[in-house]
Amino acid sequence: MLTCTFPADELPYSQLMPLDENLIQDRIRSCPRLGSLRRINSTFQDLANADQDYTGQIAEIIRRDPSLTSRLLQMVNSVFYGLREKVSSVEDAVFYLGTKQIREMALATPVLEDMQRFAEHSSNVDWTQFWQQSIGCAIMTRELLSYSDVRSQGDSDYISGLIYGVGYLVAVAAFPNQMHEVFAANPDSESGMEALLIEHIGWTQSQIGGFYLESNNIPEAIRMPVRFQNEPELAEEHAKSAAALYLAKRMIGELQQQRSDSSASGPEEDASVPFPNRSKFRIPMPDAPSWDVCPEFHLLIDAQSQDHLSTAGSLRYTLGQLPGVLKGLV
Repeated sequence: MLTCTFPADELPYSQLMPLDENLIQDRIRSCPRLGSLRRINSTFQDLANADQDYTGQIAEIIRRDPSLTSRLLQMVNSVFYGLREKVSSVEDAVFYLGTKQIREMALATPVLEDMQRFAEHSSNVDWTQFWQQSIGCAIMTRELLSYSDVRSQGDSDYISGLIYGVGYLVAVAAFPNQMHEVFAANPDSESGMEALLIEHIGWTQSQIGGFYLESNNIPEAIRMPVRFQNEPELAEEHAKSAAALYLAKRMIGELQQQRSDSSASGPEEDASVPFPNRSKFRIPMPDAPSWDVCPEFHLLIDAQSQDHLSTAGSLRYTLGQLPGVLKGLV
């Protein structure tokens, strides 16, 4: 089990103040590394090299990884796919899903399992929803960039979206007393959450996450969008990737709000669906305005383009399909 052990703060929780910059950096450096980000696991390497038309070969590779096999079967049997009979064969699952989504699962599985070890430090947070938000951000970040002129380096677009909130996890491990206070305040917006982090720690989650990734020598193509997810214009050559991550967060926040409004006006939703209402603290996403009126959207998609409206419509369709995908993955 990964742990970070630090001396207890001398002040009681209610008197905690922002920490010294050097102390912040030292504690972040002392946190465990995410090994999955420093290497592509053998399962993913094999999948990337497999003949994409040879279903049996891909299925055999997946069987070597029990965790990936479980997620694959969960996903294919989710409500989104509307299959009449339960799929129990990996070959059939590969046939239904296709190589693209299997590659994404192969990326997400080791990273999420790595990050879950950080989450053990705080059981009063709805981490299941956080994993769903993370995968949702990964999917929509990649989708947004597919409509732009940005050509990602490998899978950097997907990974940066997947770990958008790594700063929260590092903060939970490195600053447990301060995060206890932050969670207790129960902020209902990302801006409120960031203000509390500044008040109690001194850094935002994107600053914490960015420094953590830099300390672990994570490539700029992944690190810069995470660090500047709320300030894309500062991400230099990675500004559009950072803008896509920012918009993806707004998309997930909009989706959560829609499901929350639907639940409030109708029958209570099943507990197994994505973004459920629960008593545990939920990491908030950005609120209004809608993602398609943000300047960042026009940074990616030219507002004067003939395809502008159809692109927005396509993205909304993909966003609408997301709950079924997330239910199968987490």
